[in-house]
Amino acid sequence: MPPDQRREAIVAAALEVAVSKGLASTTVRDVAAVIFAANCGTTALIFGFTPFTTQIGLQYWFLGGMLFGLTLALKRKGEVV
Repeated sequence: MPPDQRREAIVAAALEVAVSKGLASTTVRDVAAVIFAANCGTTALIFGFTPFTTQIGLQYWFLGGMLFGLTLALKRKGEVV
């Protein structure tokens, strides 16, 4: 796997942690933690093969995008610390 894809996955995981710490809503914070936990397995797989072209990769990007969209919506409402 190219180093750029590894870097992107690790940065996405770091952003998930930062998002989960900065949310005011405990429910959304818990969801962010679950998404991070689910995506950790995919992040670990990047050192053996390219999981982003498989179903698990689709789940990884879908969950990450969903969390980003939720964070953006909450930021516009002023609910992100």
